[in-house]
Amino acid sequence: MMVRSFGVLGGIVCLLGCSSSEAGDDQPPPDAGTPVALYEPFESMTWSMAIVDGHVQVSISDQIGDAACALGIDQRNHLPGAGRQIIFQLPEVSDEACPQGSYTQKKCSNEMGSDALVPIGCTYYRKFDDTGHIVGVSAALNGTMQVAGTERECAVQANVGFYGASFTETKSLQQRPATQPWCSD
Repeated sequence: MMVRSFGVLGGIVCLLGCSSSEAGDDQPPPDAGTPVALYEPFESMTWSMAIVDGHVQVSISDQIGDAACALGIDQRNHLPGAGRQIIFQLPEVSDEACPQGSYTQKKCSNEMGSDALVPIGCTYYRKFDDTGHIVGVSAALNGTMQVAGTERECAVQANVGFYGASFTETKSLQQRPATQPWCSD
C-alpha cells in the first residue's frame, strides 16, 4: 500500500515539475516540455478574435492593450508582463465575418503546436511570468462556445471547464475597420 502511494505521489510531482524549458526572447510556443499550469480564475480584460482562411481563433486575457489583442492573431505572441489567457480555435471553418453557432470543444493534449493557430477545436489556459514568457499551459477538459452577431459586432460566450474550476463569460467584440483581429478591452 505504501509503495503504491509513493508511486502515485511521484507521478504527480513529475507531472507538475519534471518537464521544463528555458526560453529566450524569441520564445517558442508551448510544447510537451512546457510545465502544466493549473487554471486560476481571472477577470477577463481583453477578448480578441481572428479569422484566418476561415479558421476562427479567440483569445481571452487578463491584460489590456495591443499585445493582449495580438494574442488572438497568433498564439506565438506573448504578453509584455505577467498575465493569464484562455485561447481556443473553433472546431469548424466559417466564411462568415461573425461565425454564428454553438461549438463544442474537444479534449486535447497540452501540446499547442507551433502554428499561429492552436489545434482545431482545442482550448488552452496559459500563464505568463513577469517577463511575458509562458510558464505553464493546460488544455481544457471541456467547453462550449456560442457566437452570435453581425459583420460589425460579434458576441462570444465561452463556457470552459478546467481541472478544479471553470470560466464562463460573454463579451461583445467590435470589428476594427479592415483589420484583424476583432478586439474588445
